[in-house]
Amino acid sequence: MYLVILDYTVDYEALGALLEWSLCRDKGISTADDNFPTHVKPVHGIVPKWRIRLSQIPQDNWVGLVVKPNHLPDSDPGMFSISKVSSETASSPAPETLASKLGDIQNVKGSSPLTYSDYYRIKYQQMKTISFTIDPSLPLFECLRITRHQNSTQVNAGLRKNKASIKPSLFLADACLVHPLSSWIWFQVSLLPSILYQMSRALLASQLFTELNYELKSPQPFSQIRINSLTISNDSLSHTTILVPDRLSVPVFLNGEPMEQNIFDFEVDRATSEIDKELDNKAHSESLEKSTICPHPNNLFEPTTLLGARDAVDLERLEFYGDSFLHFIATLCVYGTNPQDADEGCLSSKRGSLVSNAHLCDIACDLKWYEYCTGQTFSPPEHFLPPCYSVASEACKYDPRLYTRLTDKSLADMVEALIGCFLLRSGLSAAFNLLHYFQICPVSWSTLKNDKHYKVEAPWHFFLQPKLYSELNCGNALNASCRSLHISKEIILELNQRFFHLQEKLGYYFKGIELLAEAMTHQSSINKQYWGNYQRLEFLGDSILGHIISNYLFQKCPNSSPGALTTARSAVVSNINLANVVVEHDIHPFIDFGNCSLKACIDDIKSIHRQTDSHFERIELITKKVSSGLNVKVLADVFESILGAIFVDSNGNHQVASSIIHRFLGKTMNSVITNLLVQPVNLPYPDIRYNNSTAMSPKLHENIHDSVTSINGKRLCVTENTENCSRSRVVEGS
Repeated sequence: MYLVILDYTVDYEALGALLEWSLCRDKGISTADDNFPTHVKPVHGIVPKWRIRLSQIPQDNWVGLVVKPNHLPDSDPGMFSISKVSSETASSPAPETLASKLGDIQNVKGSSPLTYSDYYRIKYQQMKTISFTIDPSLPLFECLRITRHQNSTQVNAGLRKNKASIKPSLFLADACLVHPLSSWIWFQVSLLPSILYQMSRALLASQLFTELNYELKSPQPFSQIRINSLTISNDSLSHTTILVPDRLSVPVFLNGEPMEQNIFDFEVDRATSEIDKELDNKAHSESLEKSTICPHPNNLFEPTTLLGARDAVDLERLEFYGDSFLHFIATLCVYGTNPQDADEGCLSSKRGSLVSNAHLCDIACDLKWYEYCTGQTFSPPEHFLPPCYSVASEACKYDPRLYTRLTDKSLADMVEALIGCFLLRSGLSAAFNLLHYFQICPVSWSTLKNDKHYKVEAPWHFFLQPKLYSELNCGNALNASCRSLHISKEIILELNQRFFHLQEKLGYYFKGIELLAEAMTHQSSINKQYWGNYQRLEFLGDSILGHIISNYLFQKCPNSSPGALTTARSAVVSNINLANVVVEHDIHPFIDFGNCSLKACIDDIKSIHRQTDSHFERIELITKKVSSGLNVKVLADVFESILGAIFVDSNGNHQVASSIIHRFLGKTMNSVITNLLVQPVNLPYPDIRYNNSTAMSPKLHENIHDSVTSINGKRLCVTENTENCSRSRVVEGS
């Protein structure tokens, strides 16, 4: 990215005026304390004298000046921008709305009308010292308060401000000191720190894109030696137009809460030039172009920005998305590269070493990606020093402004968010190659595609073939206790007859029926010696279920916060819900077990089913039973093992596994999505619906959010939420 500075002419007259103001300030020369009028005219927007009263400047030059009223304390940095000269003067009668604010104090004036001059003298004690110098014939002026928020990159800055701050104020010309900079110059200067900050972020995004693009063109695990020797030159940086996220690009819902519209957003949108809009559209169209190697730099802001930065975007949703995919691929890798007699505990331990925050943090540190992580709120007073700023007289060994504190989890979240970004923006192959680059996956995507059984809808066959473990372990033979034993045709026929009705319920018929037998065999069964127990398939099915549910919720709920998505996923994949599904669909009679406690668990759930037909009431009653000691994990494990068996039997067909999940959990998933924004206490009552609608009032700044409560389409209550109050009303006839 290049910064193009157009040709310009230095305004030496304005520079001279600003230098003159600086000399007056250093010498303490103030004309505001003189008794004689001194007329000072601004030079190209610069007031050359220090501590000038507004009355000392010709009225034709008032509009656009920045002033500070004398009644404000020195600790208050409040500044006001003059918008127009009023037709009223200091001796004009004050309106009753102002007079009423004084209360009984105004009685000291007697029966004479209260003027603006009297009002300010009575209300503010600081005005008494200069009241004798106020010229009652001078006009008042209208002004707007300049925002105190210096960080224009912070999207929620100023959104909760009082409406009164938007209304113009009337002040006395003799009671205000003039700032040397005009309003326009003030705003331009105040934007410089934010512009430089955003430029720095854009360059970092471009540098990360260049590094990723270079490393992933021929995907291979990263080498510490190669990373240390990697240099990014200016010529190698991507020649792209980078669109930095701002307030106008924030979604309607940010972190689960509705964003309040700001009046200035509409004004900025209308005032944006066509040239700027063309650049925005160009950058946006470039970011939509899908790259199979690495996402566009525009899309790298989100996965590298932490929630604590309070920026226009953050990595929370992408972290949720990438975490499920990471667990899914890590599970496949562990499943395919370990012996078939490895139990669930061993497999979970090996997967944990791949997906743990400590391991992901080590990856980020080895790649030095902490340099790209934005973890704190940008504060111009703390993080920006203007040119020619005076340095400290004493040497300082440590400057906190040079460092950013990042936790291990923050860096791990950034890595997961980058995985989610690759999956969302560049597709499955790019995300898979990124995991291969991280050394989490032992093979690249090209290896999967070269497998003779590879299919677009089922790309995971490579990890599910029994010979993978022996190939990766130098041809060692499989353990004799694994399922390489010969199963006679008579037993296969018997298993097909035994599980025929179960396959009808599942809507899937197995090519290898021994996989279904394994999935239905508990470790307490004596038949586990023939085809094993369900633990290994349950380990695989648990990850498949979590990944498919996460992907579905992420796509269906684009405006929901990651916390709400996590809660919804937990509700769907919970042991209680899965156990309820197993009993509800009569899958439990096919379980081969020798544990008496499992039979008691099934009887308890069947008893609850006889009490009520409501899904939510069943879940609530089972939850109470679990709190009293009921163990439903075995039933939930059986459902996950069936899903794992179907995934293996279909050679890793993602669509088949997804159809099974929707067949049994679709109703629960839809209910959870519908009630995603409803408190858990309301979940047992599925007929209640909360509909959010936004009504814009004639005035842009009066934004009203209506929350409508209805049952079966009948409106019961409407709650109007404004900035300062919430008012509910019951609909007539309800």
